Amino acid sequence: MKFHWLSVWLILTGMTTMIRAGQFIPANDPHIQYTGRWDFSDPEHPKHSWPGVYVQLNFTGTRIGVRTSDKVNYFNVIIDGKPAGIFHGGLPGESDYLLAENLVDTVHTLRFSKRNTSFDEIFSISGFLVDDNAMLADPPKRPSRKI
Repeated sequence: MKFHWLSVWLILTGMTTMIRAGQFIPANDPHIQYTGRWDFSDPEHPKHSWPGVYVQLNFTGTRIGVRTSDKVNYFNVIIDGKPAGIFHGGLPGESDYLLAENLVDTVHTLRFSKRNTSFDEIFSISGFLVDDNAMLADPPKRPSRKI
């Protein structure tokens, strides 16, 4: 069986396309917290191009995914304060990707942060995918200080 190198990389890093979408949470949900330089001119597809931007949210359930149009950048995936992997989308257009699965069914915190610089391109996040019966909780408290 032949695999495309990107497919092999996605499988080895645990970042694969979601087969069953579950519940879609749009990017403009008030429980999603954005930090950094984001363009909210289209609130359902916030755009970014600067490094260091990140999204945080608290969710219940056993898995989480992201819907994004970004096939260039790399992102840190941090679940409950611990590194869970490095995400790099590989599909053209807006696509769904699994970020973490097989989590204990409780409240979790996701921090999804951009790692690199990308020149002359703007990308967007459309939302997140969680289990059918999952929900978002209030976002984490923002730090009192910023650099």
